[in-house]
Amino acid sequence: MSSTRPSAGIEAITVHVPEHYLTLDALAAEHGVDPAKFHSGLGCRSMAVPHPTQDTVTMAVAAVRDLIDRYNVDPEEIGLLICGTETGVDSSKPVSSYVHGLAGLGPQCRTFDIKHACYGATAGLMMACSWAHKGRKAIVVASDVSRYQPGSPGEPTQGAGAVAMLVSDRPQVLRIHDSFEAVHTLSVNDFWRPTYSPTAVVDGRYSVACYLSGLRSSWREMCEMTGRCRDDFAYMLYHLPFPRMSWKAHTAIAEVETGIDLASPSSDLEPEKLVYTQKVEPALWAAQEIGNIYTGSLWLGLAALLEGEPTSSAGKLVSLYSYGSGSCSELITGAIGDDPTAWHGRIGLGAALTTRTQIDHDLYLEFRKMELALKQNGSYARSEIPLEKRLPSHASTLYLGVKDHRRVYRPGADWQPGTDQPRVQIREDEPPEAWCDMWMLGQEPPWKVQ
Repeated sequence: MSSTRPSAGIEAITVHVPEHYLTLDALAAEHGVDPAKFHSGLGCRSMAVPHPTQDTVTMAVAAVRDLIDRYNVDPEEIGLLICGTETGVDSSKPVSSYVHGLAGLGPQCRTFDIKHACYGATAGLMMACSWAHKGRKAIVVASDVSRYQPGSPGEPTQGAGAVAMLVSDRPQVLRIHDSFEAVHTLSVNDFWRPTYSPTAVVDGRYSVACYLSGLRSSWREMCEMTGRCRDDFAYMLYHLPFPRMSWKAHTAIAEVETGIDLASPSSDLEPEKLVYTQKVEPALWAAQEIGNIYTGSLWLGLAALLEGEPTSSAGKLVSLYSYGSGSCSELITGAIGDDPTAWHGRIGLGAALTTRTQIDHDLYLEFRKMELALKQNGSYARSEIPLEKRLPSHASTLYLGVKDHRRVYRPGADWQPGTDQPRVQIREDEPPEAWCDMWMLGQEPPWKVQ
């Protein structure tokens, strides 16, 4: 690879978090479980719960709009939009196409989704870096709602959210080291969601084993190709199906490098706990409050690190491990930008968490019920918009149901709670596919406000 090749990576990053959350104390009480099982065993304290009018599309749109607004991005400069998701809303139309229209990007833009469980956004990022090497800009957005059956072992790890990243040859947030590839792929059935099921199926212990196997392999590859070891990295970030997984990952790498079996009763874990506190814990606090956001999990950790330690993280080397069940793993290394003012006050993570609303278990179940109802054709015409007084107060876009087999999205400000119909009324002579595009392009909107 030519030494003159320009650097590429993340120029800007934002996070969107749903406005509602359920504490795991409340979930534990409902199921008669000791809360310590969730707090200590999983490392979780609460989980983000999207309102039924919020989905993979609306969260992605919110994150992308914030990216454009907070970093003064020219939408016309974006020539590539990639959405990493495993909770798409249609079997053919990608989430990225909805986001493209609702976020107001220009027509000269490639859009597509990448699906490979939780690895999708990382795959998109690496592809976007190749695009950025040519002097062009891309947006990669990870957006997901993780769902498991109520009462299942996976339920307390649920979460929802979106992370948007501007990728360019001006990587002020994270410069990706792409002179090597440390990838590990193996076809396994550790986690999947059948097309007939609204929730995922997971073989928990097997999935953890697959995760760690991919980590060991990709870590060894990285070390062999770069000559680096964990002492070279100030921070080590991991995909987090649950926060406590980071300790398993940390000890796995320690065993690779030291040859010591840390699971042995005779092993002294105190030195490793100190390293873990310094290199890993600074990226965990957001996942502890939000839960698993699938494709965005690793990148949520990066955002948490940047917000939590903006000054001390600046200029530091970092390793990032991405894992997608099925499976594909990749170990990435990079350098955080030298100037924290490039991202300070713009990510939006801490501010979003401090303004959330806590809900109880009954409302959580009602949200889930209404979410399923809004997926059915005709749900828009039936006005199945639940719990009017608890609509997301800051949502830039609302999902209002399905009309004539088409999903209906509206600007958040144009929904009036307590009415039988949305305040935004559709002109019957206007093709639905034109709604979002015309509104964002500044043309006369295809609806009228009553």
